[in-house]
Amino acid sequence: MDSTLDDDLFESLLRLASSGRIGAALAAPYCSKHSRAALRPNGPAPVRTPEFLDGLPLNTMQQQPAVQESSAIHDRSRILLSAVDQHAGLVILENPSTSMTWDDCMMYEWVHAIAPFAAQACACQFGKDWAKSWMFVANRPVISYLGRSCTHPPGTHEPVVGARFPDGSFKSRLTAEYPDQLAAALAKIIRPFLATGNPVFQVTDWQSILPK
Repeated sequence: MDSTLDDDLFESLLRLASSGRIGAALAAPYCSKHSRAALRPNGPAPVRTPEFLDGLPLNTMQQQPAVQESSAIHDRSRILLSAVDQHAGLVILENPSTSMTWDDCMMYEWVHAIAPFAAQACACQFGKDWAKSWMFVANRPVISYLGRSCTHPPGTHEPVVGARFPDGSFKSRLTAEYPDQLAAALAKIIRPFLATGNPVFQVTDWQSILPK
């Protein structure tokens, strides 16, 4: 289970996001239940479509909770980023450019209200030979630094959507971790929004800086 679904932890994260101490925040809610790969032959069984974003009418009692869980994670990601935005921090949200999350009316409205600047980053421009792109939206135009389109002919790059390894697992899972070059580009964008000369906290100690 994603940690943001833990109500106590989410409340602590929201307190931190609302404290004014976060200079930059990036959310990349998992997209497996929003992926269009499920709509392709031989893909995982879909639980939603663009026409039924809240879940297919014939979802089983096991499938529908998965729809609700993924929606809650996307909702809570936006709530946390909105809290950082209210204190002038940089906020960025990422999902694959083909994710159905961009079709959700709540995401659509949030992007227009909070994060109207967008950039699509193609994997081939960041050191990976994948037919893959990430969509980043942000509340600052600086995100345009990531906007790099593929300049190669169709079919040049290794397909990852719907493709499987010999053990049956999906190749698209490789793309959940940003390539080093993309991570470095993100760091360059985020660095000016962070303070310097302050005490360094370990990630495990983040709750110690929550406001009383």
